[in-house]
Amino acid sequence: MTQAPIAAAAIGESEIRPRPPWLVALLELLSENLYEVWWYGRSWWELQRARNDPSMRPVWHALAMYVPIYGLFRLHAHYRVLNETAAGAGATDRVSPSLMVALAVVRAFIGGVAAWMVLSVTIPAMIDLINAAATATPGVVPATPRIALPPSVFVLTLVGFAIGVWQLYRGQEILNAYYATQPAAPAPRVLSIEWFFVVLFALRFLSDALQYARGGT
Repeated sequence: MTQAPIAAAAIGESEIRPRPPWLVALLELLSENLYEVWWYGRSWWELQRARNDPSMRPVWHALAMYVPIYGLFRLHAHYRVLNETAAGAGATDRVSPSLMVALAVVRAFIGGVAAWMVLSVTIPAMIDLINAAATATPGVVPATPRIALPPSVFVLTLVGFAIGVWQLYRGQEILNAYYATQPAAPAPRVLSIEWFFVVLFALRFLSDALQYARGGT
């Protein structure tokens, strides 16, 4: 049986805060999926306010997302509540919570494979360094080995980033669809602090990309 949409509470004009979905996607990519920790907590707080539900705890909800297995249930709940809140206000945009969970499983698998590939390269190199240090002539420091990661690690990492980017992009679209039903809803806008983090995360992303391009870790 399909659950009836829960009516969302009307909120004040000053409390409406739509963000451009492209901004959310860009921050998620440049932060290498770190931005989502804030987004899941912040959007849950906005949903809590819209539904006037004090039982929704944004901080614990965001942290619970990263608990193995249980986090998948919280992820499903997040997008289900997004759908319900938007539907209760008359918005028509929807996303499949089950699809989001399936993508999270794929992302976790991809991350595990990439981590195993990194460890399979770095651990032997570290062992060789320890052995070289043990057998080196006294006073001679052995050269640190250069660790070259296979290109497949980069590809898998980008796929993982892309999944997280799309999840947040769709989530923000639905949240914006809810906000659009509110009286005098403003257009999505970018705050100065968000531009600051775009630049900050871009510098970090560029640094990581250059480090990988040099063929080392």
